[in-house]
Amino acid sequence: MIAPRHFNRTGTSAAERLDVVLSPMGKTFVDGNQVILQELLAKRCGGTLCGSTRVRIFAGSSCRFDHLADVYRLCKEHGISNVELVA
Repeated sequence: MIAPRHFNRTGTSAAERLDVVLSPMGKTFVDGNQVILQELLAKRCGGTLCGSTRVRIFAGSSCRFDHLADVYRLCKEHGISNVELVA
């Protein structure tokens, strides 16, 4: 599994940053906990768009493309424009 803590986090506060780790089995993790990303984004955004949020996706080469695409789509649906594939 890729450990996001090894990357530089300067420039954004913890409230504005969301590091998402994708597993090869199709699971999604944030802060080491398995999450349902749609529910997390709905709670985090509170019905408004999350325009200032920066999402970094960590996915190994064995992760499914459709899982990656779903994460990207969910971010865009919640108004997050800064989505980055880190690994």
